[in-house]
Amino acid sequence: MGLPSITIKFQAAAKEVSRRGGQGTVGLIIKDSASVSTNPLVLMSASDIPSTLSESNRKYIAQAFVGNVNRPSRVYVYVLAAAAASYETALAAFAKLDLDWVAGDPAATETLAGEIKTWVGTQRGSYDSVVKA
Repeated sequence: MGLPSITIKFQAAAKEVSRRGGQGTVGLIIKDSASVSTNPLVLMSASDIPSTLSESNRKYIAQAFVGNVNRPSRVYVYVLAAAAASYETALAAFAKLDLDWVAGDPAATETLAGEIKTWVGTQRGSYDSVVKA
């Protein structure tokens, strides 16, 4: 009677895949004076946040891991120079990823927020993406 246990294992595996899939991914764009070895950073939990980033940026990234109903499965963080005037390079990198949410720096200007809005509209319209901002 091993057959019922196989069904149970398939059901358990399907539940796990469904749970993981429902978690989603987040893309954050931050400005910091610290340099990072790779851009974007791929973080699986709040413990992966680099200590070289500023305290305010570490807190901002940690908030992304809180989530709403489910915490995200991963957070991609693109670190721009503190004086960066555009999100263009970060958004170009995010275009290659399958993201559910994108957020800019907490101190983003209306112009930078507009860049994200335009990018999200392009992704949703041209590439059938479900990304939200």
